[in-house]
Amino acid sequence: AKRPATATIGRDLWATKQTRGQGISGQLSYALTLPAGSTEDFIFIIAGSTRSSEDAMATFQQMRSESAALVDRQRRRYQQVIDRTALHCNDELMETAFGWAKVNLQMLERTVPGIGQGVAGGFPDYPWWFGKDTTYSTLPLVASGQFELALASLRNLARHSNANNNDGGIAHEILTQGHIHDNGHLVEVPLFVRACYHAYCWIGDRAFLQEQYDFCKHGLLDLVLDEHSPDGDVCATGKGLIESRELQSGKGFKTLDIAAYTYEALLNLSEMALAMGDVEILPALQAKASALRERVNADWWLPEEGLFGDIYASAEEIVASHRALRAEMPLWPGDLLELDRSDVLLDQFFAMYKGQPEMSAQQGPWLLKHMIAATPMETGLASPEHAVQALPRLESAEFCGPWGIYLNPDRQRVTMSLPNGLMAAAEARYQRVDQSLAFSHKIASTVAIRMPGGFSDNPPDEGSFVQAWSSYGIIWPVMHYFFGFRPRAAEGKLWFAPHLPSSWQQARLENVRVGSANMTLDILRTNQAACIVLVTDDPSYEVTLGLITPEASNVQSVTFNGVRVSVSHACPDEFGSLYENSVWVPTTSGLQRYELRIVWE
Repeated sequence: AKRPATATIGRDLWATKQTRGQGISGQLSYALTLPAGSTEDFIFIIAGSTRSSEDAMATFQQMRSESAALVDRQRRRYQQVIDRTALHCNDELMETAFGWAKVNLQMLERTVPGIGQGVAGGFPDYPWWFGKDTTYSTLPLVASGQFELALASLRNLARHSNANNNDGGIAHEILTQGHIHDNGHLVEVPLFVRACYHAYCWIGDRAFLQEQYDFCKHGLLDLVLDEHSPDGDVCATGKGLIESRELQSGKGFKTLDIAAYTYEALLNLSEMALAMGDVEILPALQAKASALRERVNADWWLPEEGLFGDIYASAEEIVASHRALRAEMPLWPGDLLELDRSDVLLDQFFAMYKGQPEMSAQQGPWLLKHMIAATPMETGLASPEHAVQALPRLESAEFCGPWGIYLNPDRQRVTMSLPNGLMAAAEARYQRVDQSLAFSHKIASTVAIRMPGGFSDNPPDEGSFVQAWSSYGIIWPVMHYFFGFRPRAAEGKLWFAPHLPSSWQQARLENVRVGSANMTLDILRTNQAACIVLVTDDPSYEVTLGLITPEASNVQSVTFNGVRVSVSHACPDEFGSLYENSVWVPTTSGLQRYELRIVWE
């Protein structure tokens, strides 16, 4: 062991970032002389304890004596993550990023005895648990086969939220010391429902569904659509994704992201209710979802802008909120810029309705240009007619820079990995897979900039060097849209309809985990044909195969396991009415190999 030249302990030391609080830091300095062309290995062991220095020293001694075995165990653990749901395709950047995205999620697991276990937000700035990060990260976790970490993360979030809030609300920040730093933002409730739904679809764990169903139902119906909707409006008032003073002050506003995720969560909860046998609630859930979709598409849409409004409020409500905020001190420059920009919109409004004071009390949509503009398309809330107008504008130089979509082109021209992920999912949902891939590439292209294998949260090289929700924009579009996986593990059912980007001629997924089954998928596409092969070790699954392609109407022949079959162009409910250009063959079960060949003109 090499001894340090100096060792310093103090409160004024810091490495990546100066922090406040009662913590203390240590600094070790080493003198190192290396002859030209030589190398020397350093192994650092860091041990701690929540109980005593003696326990910390005992852990240190164990780690030192067993370091080789521990490293080997960790290596095998990560190799399992790499081998499971392994992507191979003719897109080297995405193939590399997909593998690292799985590893990043595993790297961020935090297990604290007596406190909890789950995926952390990011390193180095956010090494604790978050509501938003957990709910977004659940989708790539389950799609990449990391079932145990997904369930542990959701249970950890629910347990702390229940203990602290007891109203169905989801905690926003849970420190690994066990303290709740922020009770939660309303948008995290529907995001949690969505996460639980997809976890159940992929894993099929009925015990997990039974644990979380009442909690999800209570949060969405009683908190979001009752307590935060006192006027009976299906669009709830609360705090959403945009963590700005303007939109987080007071009780918040009716924001576009809360509306969009509430819509999706209502549909997800109806599927969970069906699985639970709670059929009496289904008509109400479906009616609320339908009303919400109709309401937002009719009232929040701004035809002259080709976008939905960020918030739905009256001029009086915005003025009153601004007045209260300006009375608070201090306001940061970014806060003032945000208020000033909205004040310009208010001036335009009052000039337009001069002499009509009654208009000030009338609620309507306001375009603030935050990145939440993507959420109606991400969730399927937007009508196809509105999506085809909104997405090209969001792709334009007005909203996007070289590293992706801005948080706000007028107020905060900064990019983050999550908004790029929202755009990737939004584009793919409306069959714009090439545009979806472009946004996934924005995230993937940071893979070697700050940390080898990590994706910068603020591309190209700012923010956390590894962030859990970055994987959402890489893994989820590939699994849910490009490969078209729709599993219902508890029911032993699988729908699989790929829609590859035009630059992907071939793609393969090995060792995909669906419930207790293991599956491998191959897709080969040419200008006039496609071949899809699914191999599973569980022949009991009911499998429905299809293909989403612009050439669906020109199909000449379809064979299934070498036999010519009739096809349907009616999309199953699992894919929704948006997927019009599709070809489907009848559901089959009892096989271990399924081969679908489609030829078109």
